[in-house]
Amino acid sequence: MTAQKIEIAFGRSHLNLRLPPGAEPHVIRKAAMPKLPDPHQAVRDALAQPVGAPPLAELARGKASACILICDITRPVPNRLFLRPMIETIHAAGV
Repeated sequence: MTAQKIEIAFGRSHLNLRLPPGAEPHVIRKAAMPKLPDPHQAVRDALAQPVGAPPLAELARGKASACILICDITRPVPNRLFLRPMIETIHAAGV
């Protein structure tokens, strides 16, 4: 029985792995999602009307400071898309 080789996504590249004989890898992929026609508006809408939570502006109102946590560059998160609207929203709410 020979070792298996697989390639997995790693940061902005890939990582080649050699698995021991007998290993049974299971690759889990995220489901394909349709692209939004206007992602910027979708973010603004989500901040104004989130599911199961008050709007961000309501949460920020009356607060003196805020802390925003973002993922580092190893995670495929579109920080550029939502960070500015978050800051603008909490700033407009008085933070």
